[in-house]
Amino acid sequence: MASMVQILLSACRPATNLLYRRCAANDFRSVIRQCNRCYSQRTCVLLSTAAVPRLPSRLGSLVGGTTVAAAGVFGLFSSVKDGEGGPKDDDITLMVKRAKLLIEQDKGAEAEIILHQALKLSQARQIDYATAYVYDMLGELALSQEHWSKAERLFKETLKVLVSSGTDQDDNAVLEISMKIAGIYASQGRTDLAQQGYQWCVKTLEEKIANKSTDEDTVLLLGMCLHHYAAFAALQKQLFHARTLMSKALMICRTVQGNEHPQTGVLLNDLGTLYVEQGLYEEAIGCFQEAKEVAEKSSAEDLPAILCNMGTTLMHKKEFKEAKKTLQEALALAKKNHDGLSKKEVLLCLEDLEKAKKAEKLNAAKSDGKQSS
Repeated sequence: MASMVQILLSACRPATNLLYRRCAANDFRSVIRQCNRCYSQRTCVLLSTAAVPRLPSRLGSLVGGTTVAAAGVFGLFSSVKDGEGGPKDDDITLMVKRAKLLIEQDKGAEAEIILHQALKLSQARQIDYATAYVYDMLGELALSQEHWSKAERLFKETLKVLVSSGTDQDDNAVLEISMKIAGIYASQGRTDLAQQGYQWCVKTLEEKIANKSTDEDTVLLLGMCLHHYAAFAALQKQLFHARTLMSKALMICRTVQGNEHPQTGVLLNDLGTLYVEQGLYEEAIGCFQEAKEVAEKSSAEDLPAILCNMGTTLMHKKEFKEAKKTLQEALALAKKNHDGLSKKEVLLCLEDLEKAKKAEKLNAAKSDGKQSS
């Protein structure tokens, strides 16, 4: 039977249905922003993993256990000892640093040229860890541009380098890349492969933690994987399963990051949206209220989305006055933060609120008419 890594390395095929909008914000943060309409009603489901814990890149572990933050600690290439694989690669290091700066300046095309130059050098010198790192950066760049098939190919090349260099299949580097590939499969509508990928990542991480690894990075990687898998399951309408996964991710985040960490607020918000999808409005309001309290302390930029979700839930409960007040607060914050996306969503929710109020009045009038007759 083929291993999951072999399945993940299967041939690319063209993208079909985009389920995810994923953005790699240069530091391995992914964004899933979906606002779905269920039937004719608006169900505000802003599944936002924008504040996913910022993990060190597992690729750093290829060099003497050194961990390198994906956002840019580039001691990676210069940390090789002279007797362990060749001269120091200061030129590659400088190229990668330059590419990183260009990406931060939204100059992706220029960054890609430099990264390919760095890749050519690392391949010519047969420096596997540098090759894997550059492939990973190129994959992230492709993700940020929503070039799914290109990103898939680049991440699979990263996996090939890792596996061929002797990296274990349960190494965090392999698991991180595998999770990214599963997300791309989801983006392309290849749901069976996506589900297999997420299941394998979660199962492998849980076994790893149970057997030998309790380091914070591994636990946080499991939390991240559970979060992404939950969002995928929600989009497949596997709502109970999604809620279970999200609850596990929230428990991990509370334990490792604390109750007031921004990611705790994001997970509370996302769990609340799953309650909304199942019609469990009281439970949803509880989650949104707690998420709001967290955001007020640590991540004000998340408040408009949280309040928008809370307002929409109040609308479903027919608490129209409180819903309008909450949505207007969300709109004011979105304008203050210059958050165009949240502003657009809140305005749509306010429109739906007015429609819901009119529909409720019409239903009440019909009911009165029947009683009088």
